[in-house]
Amino acid sequence: MLDQHTNRRPLTRRIRYATVAAVLLMTIPIAAAQTTFFTVSGSVLDATNRLLPETTLVLTNAASRAKYELHSDGTGHFAFVGVPSGEYRLEASRPGFATLSDTVMVAGRNVDRTLQLQVGSLEETIMVRAGAEAKRTMSAAELDELRDRYRRKRQQEIDTCTSGAVGGHILQPAKLTDVRPVYPPESRDARVAGLVIIDAVIGTDGNVREARPLSAPDRALEQAAVDAVKQWQFSSTLLNCMPVEVPMRVTIRFAIEP
Repeated sequence: MLDQHTNRRPLTRRIRYATVAAVLLMTIPIAAAQTTFFTVSGSVLDATNRLLPETTLVLTNAASRAKYELHSDGTGHFAFVGVPSGEYRLEASRPGFATLSDTVMVAGRNVDRTLQLQVGSLEETIMVRAGAEAKRTMSAAELDELRDRYRRKRQQEIDTCTSGAVGGHILQPAKLTDVRPVYPPESRDARVAGLVIIDAVIGTDGNVREARPLSAPDRALEQAAVDAVKQWQFSSTLLNCMPVEVPMRVTIRFAIEP
């Protein structure tokens, strides 16, 4: 300490900057070693186990809300590269299909998932006013003829259809029989109105095989709506040449004129 030859002048600005830079250079490798990245990958299939290319996939970090988006390639494969550890929500969407959402935990290793998309739900919304009568849009003979024509056409499409490894080819159903609900007299007289919401399933033959009411203003309106929906008929929905069931959400608004 008493050595008069020792340089005790303060550090220059250049030396201070150089010292800080050296510390940072030593710190960065340590931090990098502590942060590990992984890959979230897999394949997207439809309900017939065929590959779905051009599917939109979104990976969202549950904590930071950071989002990563990409599309599956021509073979239905996808890969999110460089994903930090954490909990994520993985969504897959494609026109004509219901959006699939799943939770993915990334912790200590890569993640591989096979995602299977189901055909999307149809939406039907109709209005029923008090005093309107239930009716078919065509006569019984015309409906039978139209129904047979559609079924023959669909059968020809099935017989001549060819399907490969790539899927996602949907032929939407056509409505053949449309029965309107009858406004129940007791509900009309009591001036009960509102929405009846029904979850239904169209079978592979085009008939409505299930109609489950979710909400209704009263029991009479609910029953009138279910009775009508169960009489609806459609042409078969085809997925990659194969008839498939289709979910359907029906909203019926019962209204009374002022």
